[in-house]
Amino acid sequence: MAIQFPSNPSVNQTYTYGSRTWTWTGYGWQATTTTQGPQGIQGVQGVQGAASAIAEVQPLDDLRPQFNGQETRFLPSYQSSAVSITNSFRLLVSLNGIVQKVKNSSVVWDNPLLIESNVVRVDDSGYIQFATPVPAGSTFDGRVMTGPVSTTLTTTYPFNAADLLIGAF
Repeated sequence: MAIQFPSNPSVNQTYTYGSRTWTWTGYGWQATTTTQGPQGIQGVQGVQGAASAIAEVQPLDDLRPQFNGQETRFLPSYQSSAVSITNSFRLLVSLNGIVQKVKNSSVVWDNPLLIESNVVRVDDSGYIQFATPVPAGSTFDGRVMTGPVSTTLTTTYPFNAADLLIGAF
């Protein structure tokens, strides 16, 4: 038997037929309640997918409680466990909303004689080191990106950075 909805319903008027109820929206009848029958048997669980070897981006714990206006070095951690950063190019640091330039001492074209603000390094002990002491109350956001674990040095150049500094070319 076909359902016979009222011919001139008003908005929010309900109509029940059997175990189902509909409400008139002004444009059409919308099902609002249904009585469900018994639940069927659970199906077979599918195959679990492969787990990722590493997260795309690993956030670092907030360093703000350690900022006191005197320290420049901070041990990076995630969920209170130390994080090893062997490739500083994988590091993204924002201090007070300003993205910091990451320096790497093993890069040939990096001039260690330049003193810059907004610079962060990863030292040999694995600490994040800022160029100047971080003021108390500064905000921090740090992340480690996926990528190679270490940098590789290329020595195929016919000259080195010292040659350029002393003007040999």
